[in-house]
Amino acid sequence: MTISDDLFQLIKSLKQTEKRYFKLYASLHSKRNTNNYVKLFNAIDSQKTYNEKAILQKFNNEAFIKQFSVTKNYLYQIILKSLRAYSTTNSADARINEQVESARILYGKGLYKKSFQLLKKAKKLAYAYQKHEQLLIILNLEREITRRYSVDNKANTNENKGFRYEYVNIVNIIKNKYEMQLLTHDAFDLYYNYMIARSKEELEIYKKIINEPLLQDINKALSLKAKDGFYKIYSTYYAVQENYKKLYDSTIFQVQIIEANPAYKEDNLLPYIVSLNNLLEAQLKLEYYTEFQATLKKMRNIPQQFANKITTTEKAVIFETSYQLELNYYFNELLFAEGIALVPEVNAGLEQFEGALLTVSKLDILFIISKLYFYSGHHKEALNWVSKIVLEDKSSPADDILCFARLLNILIHYELQNFDLLHYEIKSTRRFLVKKKRLYKVENLILRYLRKLINAPYNDKKLFQKFKADLLLLLAQPFEQSSSAYLNLIHWINSKLQKTPIRKVMLAAKKQKVAELNQTITN
Repeated sequence: MTISDDLFQLIKSLKQTEKRYFKLYASLHSKRNTNNYVKLFNAIDSQKTYNEKAILQKFNNEAFIKQFSVTKNYLYQIILKSLRAYSTTNSADARINEQVESARILYGKGLYKKSFQLLKKAKKLAYAYQKHEQLLIILNLEREITRRYSVDNKANTNENKGFRYEYVNIVNIIKNKYEMQLLTHDAFDLYYNYMIARSKEELEIYKKIINEPLLQDINKALSLKAKDGFYKIYSTYYAVQENYKKLYDSTIFQVQIIEANPAYKEDNLLPYIVSLNNLLEAQLKLEYYTEFQATLKKMRNIPQQFANKITTTEKAVIFETSYQLELNYYFNELLFAEGIALVPEVNAGLEQFEGALLTVSKLDILFIISKLYFYSGHHKEALNWVSKIVLEDKSSPADDILCFARLLNILIHYELQNFDLLHYEIKSTRRFLVKKKRLYKVENLILRYLRKLINAPYNDKKLFQKFKADLLLLLAQPFEQSSSAYLNLIHWINSKLQKTPIRKVMLAAKKQKVAELNQTITN
């Protein structure tokens, strides 16, 4: 990526308040050529896509064009400086650091009383936001000032005891926080490697983390950050087991802890957004739809609620998680038309946040859209969307989605009767699954029967009956349900056997499930 691309993306990522601040900052801190930098800034900001040729033509008579690369680089640096200055008004870290530095300057000037007063304010702020690393710096400077400022030796002795207790306590909190953070990283690394546990061996790897002494009691987490990490780890553990009731309970506690501490929430928007995402996932799987809609609204209100603080990354996470889950909601409720109606809005978001989205989230969104089109009978549109995933062959945390997408791709080609192409697609998919170590029993069965189906008459009823019987036997085994559930494979087979559109088959199955549930409640 060139400096031109970097500069364009940086300018486009700025909020309106940051743009105004930059222009003010540039006028105050640039001794010369201020107007040139602001003019170049405005010209780039006005473009929807970067067009350097248009910029050069626009400023053809300006002297700075002769050293355009230098000018662009300097503008980039000025913008970064203005953002650092701007952050001091919004960031708790910056405000604390500013007060500590001011206290240090006053101390150097021999103004001990004023320095100490300023440190007290910084300390209060650091405790409110749980900035324990900064508290150590404050305590060290506070102790240094106390030694010089106080003349009472007895008071010094008592203060030393209090200082020692406070200092040791904070060191223990920091140690505890980083130990929890390491366990959180371990759990997340496993999740991105395996996602849903498909074997006892994979589940055992997660259990090793859960059995760590630090994770046996929430009271062992000594700070909000550590408590947040504690619940994140358990949420991940329950998610890989697809135990959504326990995931729900865990994330409810996590969200409540964050919301009960407004200062922490304000300074930790990303962990808060992630906790709401986990809660949404559990509410969706448990079909707590009233709660789901309320949580979705809460998440999407965050950019307005924290307009002056929220970052592009945080906005991107809200986009990818909320739309991912809303599309899943429409799919689960068989509201395929409503889900498809959302696609243009989702597509605009994919373009807006390109480069800021997690690969796994982006591919999952593409996969859900592919399914919406496929199960509503729009097979060509489904192929168009799923092809965007199949072309992705890099090693990534999205391996499960990549594998499911390739299986869906085969089903789409079968529906389109692209039998000549299917021979290649089946071989290619098998190689891909072997490479990714994802050729489980269900996947193997799907490929085997699809190979038989393309060599038999189209929609061969007896072959589909055998396919269903063998699949049901496999699905009775632990860890073998994920791919079938992701693809709604039984419903697809039933639609072939009944010669009925798949949505009708899914609606009938849903009604039967509700009836059985009502019967259980009545009994």
